Amino acid sequence: MPDPTLLDVAEVVQAGASAFVSKRSSATPSGEWEAPIEAWNLASLAVRSVEGVCLMARTDMGLATAATQCARAALEHTVRAIWLLHPTDRFMGEVRWLALLHEWERFEESATKEIGDTAIRDKHLRRACAIKDFRTGVEARLPVGYSSLRRLPSMRDMMIEIGIGSFYQYYRKLSQPVHGTMEATETYRRNLGDKKLCGDFGGLFDWILPMRLSWVCIRNLHEMVLFRCGPEPVELPLLTPGETDVDGIFATMAHRAAELLPDGREG
Repeated sequence: MPDPTLLDVAEVVQAGASAFVSKRSSATPSGEWEAPIEAWNLASLAVRSVEGVCLMARTDMGLATAATQCARAALEHTVRAIWLLHPTDRFMGEVRWLALLHEWERFEESATKEIGDTAIRDKHLRRACAIKDFRTGVEARLPVGYSSLRRLPSMRDMMIEIGIGSFYQYYRKLSQPVHGTMEATETYRRNLGDKKLCGDFGGLFDWILPMRLSWVCIRNLHEMVLFRCGPEPVELPLLTPGETDVDGIFATMAHRAAELLPDGREG
């Protein structure tokens, strides 16, 4: 049974995600610009990942490593969405959208080199050619003074540009289970060599980062999507009822997690 403090946090984060989804219809992109539409779609991906984190939190505390991977995905989706919406110049947003389109094109091209089945390979090649034709056609219509990006910025560079460069350390931490590093498997291992112990050493503490960053994703999407996606800025409603002490609920879980830390484990 999950710890009650974790259930409280999951309830708050899920409520915030649900509130964002219900309110963002007031900021539906008009269709005139591509960047807000793609940011809207990225926000949808982020919300689903956050909902996955909340579902796992309510189901089994042993799913912390899986929830960490979902939180990492939500953070990446959120950063990309905000990066698209960050320029106040709409054409600069379109230039960034073209960079994401080019990324998709390169994926389809690379797939043709990895797949042996001729029919499937040809399908990827046709798709890559269609995307390229569309992309270059749009680029040719950009106003004077605008040109395509030479490369898509790294996640770190995107974070720095939108003002959350300090979050890259958390992104790296969340990435460890995705890549199967030994930092990640420390959940099931303590010490090295003849002092090594194996088992499941996960606990409430492992939920703090994925839950907190899930909330940060929803909060920042709420602000940027409602402010920039629609034709006009939308007044920002509360994500949770005004009397909800979100920071207090997270602090209660953190204090409880510290109390439950086994001897020898650092918080």
